[in-house]
Amino acid sequence: MLHVYTELILTSVGVLSTCLCILLAVFLLIANGPLKPANRFLAGFLFLTAVDIIGWAAALLPTAWRELLPYRLPFAYLQMPLLYAYAVLLCFPARRSVRHLTGGIVAALACAITLMPLPEGVTSSLLPGAGFNWVVNSIALHLQFYVYILLMGVVLAQYRLAYRQSHSNPATLTFKWLAVVVGVSFFAHTLVLVKSLAWLGHWSAAPALEVVVALVAVVVICAMTLTALLRQDMFLGVAVEPATGRPGPVVPGVL
Repeated sequence: MLHVYTELILTSVGVLSTCLCILLAVFLLIANGPLKPANRFLAGFLFLTAVDIIGWAAALLPTAWRELLPYRLPFAYLQMPLLYAYAVLLCFPARRSVRHLTGGIVAALACAITLMPLPEGVTSSLLPGAGFNWVVNSIALHLQFYVYILLMGVVLAQYRLAYRQSHSNPATLTFKWLAVVVGVSFFAHTLVLVKSLAWLGHWSAAPALEVVVALVAVVVICAMTLTALLRQDMFLGVAVEPATGRPGPVVPGVL
């Protein structure tokens, strides 16, 4: 019975979270404003997040779609580069993060190669198995996440320093919003890391941790959606300083 409730919760969360991610991403893509260039990267991040969490709703997918779920793993390597590019462009419109996106694409392609099945009749004891590839990719993705969280922290520190040079109080809404994004992302992904270790170590608490991660995910996504509805200025902006390397978007809420 517990297993049934767990599957029901995960399926419900998967459907709700996927739909909200897609809805918010579409809003960011079609909404006009000075923050639209940065919002494109956040929309891309949300679309890939939807691709990731749809696995919780696998029971509702057609059989052919379920067979494709393992091949969504390479897209996970693009999530953090996109989120980082969003943070950079939001704070410093003159900067570009092409090399980070390129690195994410290279990592995604490398991951896709490891997932390609061997030609029929070809076997080798020297080639790693699917389980080994999953562990390696899982470790790489966790490392990538924390590296990019650190890089986003550096961007925030640079933004705060640059803004202080021309304003008495650097605690803009942009800074506060990105600080919340970094903090919540760090907390949520640390739960994901613990959950991954639980499944890898065959802990009895692994299913419960899966549910906890799913509930945290849907709460975060719901909060972002409500924020987009109630504080559209955070995503649309009202004024942008000249793209000269100085802090860019100046949205309402300079305190």
